[in-house]
Amino acid sequence: MVKHIRIRNKIYILLGEGRMNTKQINEWVNDNTKNGISPNALVNVLSKNPDLFKNVGEEKVGGFTGPYTVRVWDRV
Repeated sequence: MVKHIRIRNKIYILLGEGRMNTKQINEWVNDNTKNGISPNALVNVLSKNPDLFKNVGEEKVGGFTGPYTVRVWDRV
C-alpha cells in the first residue's frame, strides 16, 4: 500500500474536479504517471481509504464483450 501513496494523492486531487468511474480514473492514472496502476490495485487504493474516497454509485460502460458495471467514486 505504501507504494501507491503518490497515486492516492493524485487521485484525491483529480476527484476534486468531480465524480469519476473506476475506468476513467484508471485511464487517467496510466496516462499521467510513469508506472501506472492495475485496475485491481486501483480499486484496493480507493476502497481501503474510506476517509478520502467514497463509492457514490455504479454505472454501465461499454466493453469489447458488452456493457459492464463499474463503481463511481468521489471525495469525502
